[in-house]
Amino acid sequence: MTPYTHLTLPRRVNSTPTNRSWKWRYLSIALLLAACAHAPEQKHTEGADGFSLGKPYPVTINGIDQMVMVHTNNESNPVLLVLHGGPGYAMLPLMHKVNPQLEDEFTVANWDQRGAGLSPETNKAHLTLEQLVDDAHKVSLWLMQKFGQQKLYLLGHSFGTVLGDYLVKKYPADYFAFIGIGQTVNVTENEQYGYDWAYGQAQSKGDKAAVDLLDAVGRPDNDGNYPGKVPSEYADQFDAGSDVTMHYVGLYGGDVYGAENADQIDQLIFGSGIYEQDSWTTAWKFSQRIFDDPKVWAFNSKDPSQGFLDFKVPVYFFTGQHDYDTPVNLFEEYYALITSKKSYIQFQDSAHFPFYEQPGKFREELLTVKKDTYP
Repeated sequence: MTPYTHLTLPRRVNSTPTNRSWKWRYLSIALLLAACAHAPEQKHTEGADGFSLGKPYPVTINGIDQMVMVHTNNESNPVLLVLHGGPGYAMLPLMHKVNPQLEDEFTVANWDQRGAGLSPETNKAHLTLEQLVDDAHKVSLWLMQKFGQQKLYLLGHSFGTVLGDYLVKKYPADYFAFIGIGQTVNVTENEQYGYDWAYGQAQSKGDKAAVDLLDAVGRPDNDGNYPGKVPSEYADQFDAGSDVTMHYVGLYGGDVYGAENADQIDQLIFGSGIYEQDSWTTAWKFSQRIFDDPKVWAFNSKDPSQGFLDFKVPVYFFTGQHDYDTPVNLFEEYYALITSKKSYIQFQDSAHFPFYEQPGKFREELLTVKKDTYP
């Protein structure tokens, strides 16, 4: 068992003891390794400020240096800001590794959020949802100034879609469109829907050990708490009920369609040489403290009072039809309630990671978004 809980869970981190430590987890698929290993190096010229394309660059945002890395083959392309998930699953090199062709049409900017990756934070009081949203907006403004643009595109994945929702709600004039992948609707319902799907899969497959373990931790209640406990014989594998749920979601293909896990994602990220694995892991663990913020648990995009049903910019949802990490059936309930301009793009051969699982279709659909929204 590797030490990271992305989204394919036979993974875990040993320092999130709270029973409400729900996690979004990230991964890739093995078939991309050969294609990704030879992603072209970015040609760059270092500017007077030290900024270079294809290299991590620290931008001072709200009192700390936060790392940004940009790839493009044409700096006049519209900027696409990628909001990673996790929380804390920093992946500066990943989009370039799996889909460098995007750089022909976009200036692709990846950002390590406060506390994650190469953007260290030591004060957990500063790790709040409101702070991350404000950081993300200031990163947006920096990118617009740097590349001489008035607006940019937002692409959020899993937990990153929460930030994206707030950004386009609060600052619609700054964004052409929002693309949500693995759209988060509500943390508690997400956990419940994921548990129900995993339990149903265990029953249908006759996996008695899985059924017994899921019974032991119990279905999460309406506060996101698991009523039971992890049995002692599994204590070296799982910290909390959420770990059990997400393990079986991953094992049964609800993270990557047709796969039980995808450990190759770590090879892509750490093999880039950008991160030192131990410090990356420490930052990942720190980032889990975002779940101490009640606003994370209160987030519910289906609630009309929260303002996520009528956006002033077009919203696009790239959704794997086998996604049960951010369950597709929960997303569809939310999508039906949105009253503003929206598009639901289905990825039939994907679960939670269509930009890994179907990179060609992902690129084509993103270019369609640009065609529809870029002046």
